[in-house]
Amino acid sequence: MPYRGAAQAITDILAGHLDGLVGDVPTVMAQVRAGRLKALGTTSKERSDIFPNVPTFVEQGFADTVGDNWAGVLAPAATPKPAIEKFNAAMVAALNDPALRERLRDIGTTPAPSSPQEFGDYLREQIARWSAVIREKGLKGE
Repeated sequence: MPYRGAAQAITDILAGHLDGLVGDVPTVMAQVRAGRLKALGTTSKERSDIFPNVPTFVEQGFADTVGDNWAGVLAPAATPKPAIEKFNAAMVAALNDPALRERLRDIGTTPAPSSPQEFGDYLREQIARWSAVIREKGLKGE
């Protein structure tokens, strides 16, 4: 059953109205850690550093079940390259700070600092991958 948000889905699974759900780590982390939900697998390529004992779906034989939540910082295309480089250097330094990394981990996020080129390549890969899935399945936005 589709839900417009995770809160109701988590409420319904805890009440026994659902057999399972697919949720992102920050959303389900507290319930998993409290033992109210059992994590069966992750959709990341590699095991989560937050749930290292939970196997990936790839490990369980579902090679095409890979999908990560991510967040990134974008700027207008006309932003001068030196400004982008300076901002990126500050972001990478911040995301490599042990205190910030621990705080992000505590809320269910694994920082993955990268270069603008690496992030751009990742975005193009994701757009191509998910555009193909959308076309193949005939999916439409609501």
